Amino acid sequence: MDKGDLGIVSSGTTAMARPRVLILHPALTPYRIDLFNALADPFDLTTLFFRPNPVSQSFDQTRLRRQLRCAHGDLNQGIDLFGRQFRWGIGRALRVHRPDVVVVMEYAPSTWMVAWQRWIGRKDFGLLIWTADNVEMCLGASPIRSMARKFLLSHADGLIVYSAVVRDWFVGWGMDHEKMAVCANINDPGRFRARLQEARDLACSLWQRYRFQGRFVFLSVGRLAAIKGVDRILLAFHEVHRLRPETRLVIVGDGAERERLESSMRALRLEEVILFTGQLLEQELAAWYLLGQVFLLASSFEPYGAVIHEALTAGMPVVCSRVAGGRDLIVEGKNGWLFDPWDRDALVVCMMNAMAGRPLSSMPAAALPPDLMPIAFADGVAQFVRLVRQTAKHTEEE
Repeated sequence: MDKGDLGIVSSGTTAMARPRVLILHPALTPYRIDLFNALADPFDLTTLFFRPNPVSQSFDQTRLRRQLRCAHGDLNQGIDLFGRQFRWGIGRALRVHRPDVVVVMEYAPSTWMVAWQRWIGRKDFGLLIWTADNVEMCLGASPIRSMARKFLLSHADGLIVYSAVVRDWFVGWGMDHEKMAVCANINDPGRFRARLQEARDLACSLWQRYRFQGRFVFLSVGRLAAIKGVDRILLAFHEVHRLRPETRLVIVGDGAERERLESSMRALRLEEVILFTGQLLEQELAAWYLLGQVFLLASSFEPYGAVIHEALTAGMPVVCSRVAGGRDLIVEGKNGWLFDPWDRDALVVCMMNAMAGRPLSSMPAAALPPDLMPIAFADGVAQFVRLVRQTAKHTEEE
């Protein structure tokens, strides 16, 4: 039996001495590509995906997978039950790939299956759990999730989290600091800013088309679902626009809430000052990151929020919900502002504060604005690599 039996696409590289790492992941998204590629250098990495696309989102998977430099394939046979993915063939995948370390997402059925396989069968691979939990999610976890977290972490070799704040919470909860890695859900800024540079001509064209001269542009990017709070953004913008008529709002994204949101826009008589673009990718999305002056995220539930780091990397300050995991990237008053997502007045205040002292929209300059990110992509990769190597060495010694 070889990798071809699982539909694996090889990276085309060989590295006999490198630890073999198997990542079981729900689905490939654009913001995971840079990390997977960075991990393909120190490790013999294979990533298996459970779904052709994330729930409620759709990407051109052929294009995304062409960008991957690690071996990859699918493990999509099984059932989805109560929002949980049960996948057949995990034991077979372990036998085929013979990993030194397995990285699994969350406390999901697949994590239980890998832990069970390690217990009943081959015990010579390390097990790392990768979670998107933020502190609010940890504190508000259901009894079942809390018990699953406690049991699985007691049988895992380490934990990967998105921020130092979450790491510190888990340390206080009882996790060993040395068995944790902080790897934020962010892209390689060099590649992202190069894409921004390439999108400048398109951004200039859009700036002229929508007559942004003398305007102030707020930007929202994300799936149009109820938990994203775009309805709250509309109501807050209605008040801000009353006070500052030069303001404009651009909403990038699509989803089940779009029709209702557009109806609300019309009811508020804001059709002339709000633009719904639909879902955009690559250069078109990058162009709007150049045109927006302040980014808005009002989610009532957001494990992280990759769009926060994209906006900051583009040099755009962020008005951010306090419940978003990515709030840890915000340095209040310097690169953004935090607010209670259920408090519309607080959002209005933050939007007005964000406008203070900032010039009105002008043609995108040849030079990009300074990157506002407070952390580095390379540091997160280094921590991920350290924990995997540490786990592989410990497993080998056993």
